[in-house]
Amino acid sequence: MRKLVILFILTLTSTLYAQSILVNDTKQRHQIIQTYLSKLNQLDADGAIALFIQEGTVISRHQGEIKAIDFFPGFVEKFIKLEMKELMFFKTSNKDFYALEIGSAGIKKTGEPVSATFMVIFQFAKNDNQFEKITIFANDTLSYPPR
Repeated sequence: MRKLVILFILTLTSTLYAQSILVNDTKQRHQIIQTYLSKLNQLDADGAIALFIQEGTVISRHQGEIKAIDFFPGFVEKFIKLEMKELMFFKTSNKDFYALEIGSAGIKKTGEPVSATFMVIFQFAKNDNQFEKITIFANDTLSYPPR
């Protein structure tokens, strides 16, 4: 009986420890996602790229799957102003995947105002605090196909 009690306590302790690590991972990774939004609001392509692993990718409706290093310079150069904000943050049971509903408004270099609401799935690299891949699901006011 004593062995069962000890085993139960050890199991409970390890479960609580694992849950606290997940909570810390979630807070830390949510902060990284906030940094991502901040970099885009500053139109800082290099800052956004730095949040990805070397071979990190972006999947978008307009460009398909593309390396982050190729995606962000072209994205930010379209705007003179961009304001993205978090609408809702989602965590999954897999600690490497998070989602964010984002609302954005901006002004393109052409002077055209744009607004969008979209969902982004953030996939973190295993045991790392950098993005491996993000997938953007757009529902916006931009015309398709893109100009």
